[in-house]
Amino acid sequence: MGRKDARRGRPVGFDEATVLDRALEVFWRRGYAAPLRTLEEATGVDRSTIYNSFGGKRGLYERAAQRYVDRVEQALFALLEEGAGVDAFLDRLAAQLGDPAAPAGCLIVNELATGSASSAASTRYLDALEAGLARALGRSALAAVFASAVVGINQVAVASPERALAMIDAARTLGR
Repeated sequence: MGRKDARRGRPVGFDEATVLDRALEVFWRRGYAAPLRTLEEATGVDRSTIYNSFGGKRGLYERAAQRYVDRVEQALFALLEEGAGVDAFLDRLAAQLGDPAAPAGCLIVNELATGSASSAASTRYLDALEAGLARALGRSALAAVFASAVVGINQVAVASPERALAMIDAARTLGR
């Protein structure tokens, strides 16, 4: 008798990173309220795969939101960690918010505004933002005010990227 294969079920037939990237894009553009059908079309996986592999729409959102925060930490918050300063951080934020190909604003801030954000990802995002700003500014109270400004700027960017960029210029004075 041959050995039984320890694996059960069908092998995964999709690239998880691609599915998460595509789901992230849908959630960022349409919010958590995006229909499951839209997620199926964008990711190329069906509803049963979303449930079996990610625990459903909420699980897919949680994983996509964590992936988003990973990227923000690497692309934006790392500047604060590396000691590049608030101006470099604001320059990078302006470049991201001014990119017409990118979804508007910030996935986490957009979802905070609707009340459907991932508590783990949003907490991680806000904690990292405030901690990085506290290191860069040297004052935790000022960091909290500055973090609030960054959240507001991201929210404004959804409706008016131009105004958000003007707000970034005004926020530069907080860092001085």
